[in-house]
This record gives sequence, C-alpha cells and structure tokens, in this order.
Amino acid sequence: MNRVARLLLLGLVATSPVVAQSADSLLATVQRLESAGRWQEAIEPLERYVALRPDDAARTRQLGQYLAWRGDRDRGTALLRRAAALEPRNAEGLATLGEVLSWQPAARSEAGELFGRALGLDSKNVRARVGQANLRAWGGDPRGALPLYDAVLADDPRSVAALRGR
Repeated sequence: MNRVARLLLLGLVATSPVVAQSADSLLATVQRLESAGRWQEAIEPLERYVALRPDDAARTRQLGQYLAWRGDRDRGTALLRRAAALEPRNAEGLATLGEVLSWQPAARSEAGELFGRALGLDSKNVRARVGQANLRAWGGDPRGALPLYDAVLADDPRSVAALRGR
C-alpha cells in the first residue's frame, strides 16, 4: 500500500465513530436508546462504554441486568458480581444481583443472602423486598409471600413487581 493510501486509511480509522467515540458519547447513545424503549439496542454501546470505564459500577450493573434479561445469564451475572464488588454497600446493586440469581433455583440461597444484605443497607429497597417475597412463593409458600407483597404495596401501590407477585 502506498504512503498516501495508508495515510487516508489511518485518517478514516482515526475518525471512525466506532473507534473515536468517547465514553460520554457512548453514554449519550445508551441513554437515547433507553429513552426510546430500545434497551436491547443499547447493549452494544453500553458494552463499549463499560470497556472504557470498567470502574463505573452503575453502568456495569446496568449492562449485567440487560444481558440477563436478554438471556445471557452467565455474562450478566458476572458483570453484576463485578458491580457489587465495586460498590459492596450499594443496596440496589446487591438486590439486582440477587434478583438475577433468584431466577436460578440452585442459586436462590445466595439470592436470599443478597436480599438480606441489601435490606440491611436500605430497609425499603423494593427489589430486595419483592425478591424475598418471590423466593418465599417459589419455595412453596405462596400464602406466606402475600403479606410481603402487601407490605411493598402499602409503601408503593404502583409497584409493578409486587402487583405481579401478588
């Protein structure tokens, strides 16, 4: 390849939106897609953002949750664990990891522990409270779960998660 062609190619690569896109720009793209209800399309730019900002626990957690929702539970769980390690005192992070683990019967004991830790940090955390109710219902005690769902609904009558469980 001659020198001019090489310089042109390097110029194209350097200005390519895929290569040159900043973390802030990626985050803006993610937020725009989410606002439009297109969370699945937000995964790819969110993956690139997290690669650039691996210490951003909130976005790592968000990516983990999206991957789990999409069915990639192993990758999602790994990212949620990483986010929880980055912010071990974040109730929502612990509850989100617990929620994803609760979908796997073999991991429900760990999920229950995470919900308990989350509630120790924030006694009103809806995700953890509904998670505990779900574990009780899925464990064969649906009647015992009802007061737990009702307690969430007493605090937030519009809680979709509690209404779904109820």
